[in-house]
Amino acid sequence: MSMDKYNLIERPGDDALFYSPGDVVTLKQPLVNKPIMVVKSIDRASGPQDDKPKLIGVTCMWFNTLLELQTARFSTKDLQHYGD
Repeated sequence: MSMDKYNLIERPGDDALFYSPGDVVTLKQPLVNKPIMVVKSIDRASGPQDDKPKLIGVTCMWFNTLLELQTARFSTKDLQHYGD
């Protein structure tokens, strides 16, 4: 796969993480019944003096135990690719 398909998300002191819409992710925290989610979008915003947009989060979607579609924005530090 080509690198330009991915949205490069870098954190200081950490290896670069790659998330792209359609990726399957889950939470890093050890929770019972933690959701398996699909990345919907990589959200960025820029202010009037910013030269490039800043990452504000990763929007994910999943179904809860009642089969209701849920959507929320997460920090990259709270996510990991499913199966890692």
